[in-house]
Amino acid sequence: MRPKTRSLSETGSGTVLALGLMAMLVALFALMQLPIQAIAEKARLQVLADEAALAGADSLRGLATGIPCEVVALMVAQSKTEIVTCRVVANSVYVSLRISPLIVAEARAGI
Repeated sequence: MRPKTRSLSETGSGTVLALGLMAMLVALFALMQLPIQAIAEKARLQVLADEAALAGADSLRGLATGIPCEVVALMVAQSKTEIVTCRVVANSVYVSLRISPLIVAEARAGI
């Protein structure tokens, strides 16, 4: 029989590879959270702008009481958004809201 010689083995290399892959996936997941969160915030802001414009248009048509832009301000007051513009043009209400300089939503409601 031949005596066993001790050489460098690859024992544990699969573990190191698996840990490296898991670390890469965690980093990739963390990096993808920022754009996904911005898209979700933009969608929420767009829904709020649409609802505020509809409420303003309802008050313009006489279906609800109040002045259109004041109704819009009341709807937006509970959220952390800023009203950029609120305009009444003819029979339509235009609303523009902003959470941050990069996340802006606009909506129009009326005839």
